[in-house]
Amino acid sequence: MATKEIAYKIEKLQTDAEKINSITEALFVALYRQDEYGKEEYEWAFISLSEMTMKLRDDLEKLTNEAFDSYRKEAS
Repeated sequence: MATKEIAYKIEKLQTDAEKINSITEALFVALYRQDEYGKEEYEWAFISLSEMTMKLRDDLEKLTNEAFDSYRKEAS
């Protein structure tokens, strides 16, 4: 895998992490300001957070494996 490809994948993962952080902040408001907002309004945020977190974890694992494979090939 070329360094350019790794850089673009890392950039995408950074964007995904920002999205997850945004949802986390919304969920914080939902949990700690319950008197202002109903829990039901945030159900999809929990679902999205879970899905995005799992995808981010999988993408990071794949990128890590690809980077080490590339490193091993370059070292040979």
